[in-house]
Amino acid sequence: MKLESVNERGASKPSARRVSGRCLCGAVELEIDFPAFWAWHDHSAASRRAHGAAYATYIGCWRKHAGVVKGQRSIARFEDANTESTRSFCSRCGTPLLYERKRSPSSLKHRSDRAAKPANHPVASAETLNGSVKLAAGERRILTALAQYPEGRSKVQVAVLTGYAAGGGGFNNYLGALRSQGLIQGDGDKIRIAEAGIRALGSWEPLPTGSALVDYWRNRLGKAERLILETLTHAYPVGLNKEEVAARAGYEANGGGFNNALGRLRTLELVQGRGELKASDNLFDSSSM
Repeated sequence: MKLESVNERGASKPSARRVSGRCLCGAVELEIDFPAFWAWHDHSAASRRAHGAAYATYIGCWRKHAGVVKGQRSIARFEDANTESTRSFCSRCGTPLLYERKRSPSSLKHRSDRAAKPANHPVASAETLNGSVKLAAGERRILTALAQYPEGRSKVQVAVLTGYAAGGGGFNNYLGALRSQGLIQGDGDKIRIAEAGIRALGSWEPLPTGSALVDYWRNRLGKAERLILETLTHAYPVGLNKEEVAARAGYEANGGGFNNALGRLRTLELVQGRGELKASDNLFDSSSM
């Protein structure tokens, strides 16, 4: 079966819950209805050779509930006459994508590690001037963070804002996909959302102002970061030394948890100063407190 028909049949009956996965380079993205009907480890000789591993883990679904979101032209196919099966790969990075068997014409197998997003993060769709653009949940989070900071953020800041590790494969795959679609601009020092990114994002929540901005961050920070920020906002505009902040927040000044949290707050530009620490002036304006 050709993958074009997979896409057409999958699109004909949309599901309220869709999950997606992508290849390593981000050129191809697939999606299926959730939940899939089975998952299994394939130890066959053909799968071991195709994947260069001891086994491959697949998830199975009906063809009519699967679709190619993007990158149809980047998909290459290999038909194995011995096993009467067809394997599909990304022609750019070689990532295994799909496995189809002649004896199961109505079902389709996906490599399970291609499913990058959990079930509670469905693919989002936004309308642009060029039509409908599919955004993975991680891509939407990155675009939203950049839309909230139109002057741009560093790669590390974007990672912290969106809850990813700056060196993580998933995060960097999202960045690569957004760049390839022209939705973001810049490098690691300063990444900005492009006009096309704003259009693709559609609706998004801008950062609040005044006291609401402090509450916004309180609700999104981890415990240590929240306690440190609360200590400094209560003291603002007075600064406190590191030992005072740690004592009031209930931490050891030399402890790893305290210093890691303080580092994240600095990255987010919520805390300023070194010898004397203060809540960022950006958290306060004429309408605050």
